Amino acid sequence: MFAQTDGFFASPLGQGLGGVTVDGMSLALRDLRSGRVWALGDGALNITQQGGNVAADLALALMGPDGAAPNAGKASGKVEINLVRAAGSARADVAMRVSGVSAQDLAAQAAPLAFMSVLDAPITGQVVTTLTPQGIMALQASLDIGAGSLAPDAGQTAKPLAFQSAKLDLSYNPAQGRIVLNTLNVVSDALTLRASGHADMLRADGSVIAGALAGEIPAAFAAALQLDTLRFDRPEMFTKAVEFTQGRAQVQLRLAPFAVTLDDVALTDGAMTIAAKGAFAAQAAGWDSALDLRVDAISSAKLLALWPKTLKPGTRDWLDRNVLAGQFTDLRLGLRGAAGLPPDIDLRYQFSGLKATPMRSLPPITDGH
Repeated sequence: MFAQTDGFFASPLGQGLGGVTVDGMSLALRDLRSGRVWALGDGALNITQQGGNVAADLALALMGPDGAAPNAGKASGKVEINLVRAAGSARADVAMRVSGVSAQDLAAQAAPLAFMSVLDAPITGQVVTTLTPQGIMALQASLDIGAGSLAPDAGQTAKPLAFQSAKLDLSYNPAQGRIVLNTLNVVSDALTLRASGHADMLRADGSVIAGALAGEIPAAFAAALQLDTLRFDRPEMFTKAVEFTQGRAQVQLRLAPFAVTLDDVALTDGAMTIAAKGAFAAQAAGWDSALDLRVDAISSAKLLALWPKTLKPGTRDWLDRNVLAGQFTDLRLGLRGAAGLPPDIDLRYQFSGLKATPMRSLPPITDGH
């Protein structure tokens, strides 16, 4: 395509032209890897040549997924593409601005964005890339994700996880094969997350995809995150909002079949740290889950603040009513849940300095251990 453009402007017809404009374009694009088809309409293309550079501006409306236009031809998103390259060069700088484009459509355009294929949400923002014959050599993206859900395709019965909004600011380093996550913010009814970090794109054999990106799609992503804020706010589960202002996590995301593995998780609140690891997988019958938590030391008051009302409610209520003070140590909680079944719960702990009133008619127990 670049050679054809150069040839046109070098021809007797093109030499005298400052540019070419095409209006009313309609296109159908097919992704040969996935078979996915996009119908694009209401397009305008403007190609100009000036100062040895060739620039192209393309604006299109995405009419519907898989080539099917929505009712009344209503566009499901808008795309504006600006391409600049030196005449005769095979390298081009491309800036793509999107508005209301589905996460799945955008995820199909570049490997560093492939993790968004499990999202059902509209996206507005900008993606800037450098293209060479070898593929994408650099990529930066700043994206605002609207209300939607994490909705992996697992027989359409694993319940989607809804969120209100998300913001993502990332760049791709081809030398390391690493995605730098400058900003990762998520807001939902129950959770607020603010984090940063980096992620590697992995093949099915675990090797890292690096260098120019020529169409290879990652099988998984391995991320190291630094957590600035993690807040849980569900009145039906916690007596008050639970918030951690410092933490870290190793996260591996597998796209198909969808699964998330957590390792080396540490959540800090003052002098207390919760260590955790876990795994979650979407199944046809729902979600499989495994979660292990460990706390070295925690006061009884802090424990009850963090203890969900729905987790062993009988034990929690007894502690709330009868334990006046105390220190819990070596607390370990294990949760195992199979899709469609109640979770298995294992809770173990030691305590010291306990002050409790197991029977209201008797004096309180003091210094229990």
